[in-house]
Amino acid sequence: LLSEGAPEFDLERLRYQHFIQRLEQEYPAYHEIKHRPFNVLPSREIWKNMATDAAIVEYFMGREHLYIFVITPQNGLNMFRQALPTDFLGICRQLRAMAENTDSAEGLSAYPALANVAYEVLLKQALLALPPATRRLCIVPEGGLSGLPFDILPTRPVTAWQGTQTPILLNRFALSHT
Repeated sequence: LLSEGAPEFDLERLRYQHFIQRLEQEYPAYHEIKHRPFNVLPSREIWKNMATDAAIVEYFMGREHLYIFVITPQNGLNMFRQALPTDFLGICRQLRAMAENTDSAEGLSAYPALANVAYEVLLKQALLALPPATRRLCIVPEGGLSGLPFDILPTRPVTAWQGTQTPILLNRFALSHT
């Protein structure tokens, strides 16, 4: 079981294997859950059980495109493909940094340019796909979008940060993130 290359690694792996074996023996439910076949829930099962004022927006980022999945009980599943601008993740990082330092006048002056790019890429198509009754939005970001402050992204293009008057997602929807 142990090799000559990295004995400390092999020892840790052996300890881990023993731990898992003991876990499976002492907690049969763990073994059952671990080896149970994974069933994928069809999207129809998701949207037909949603509240009429709820929607899910999920993102998957490829190299050149962002794929946006919008699920609503009224319209089911819609998918959009959006070209990614150069250094889009850099824009996302700047927005995240700006959200963490709201006292910076420099950051607030940069908000419109950064937020408008994020709106065009992330939200424009998704918001158009939402029924008017939508009041609750669950956002499922992926990869580099995970730390993005979706709450402060605009629901339409903006020219300046206007405090509570800025048309941001948080002012329009009850938001949840996964």
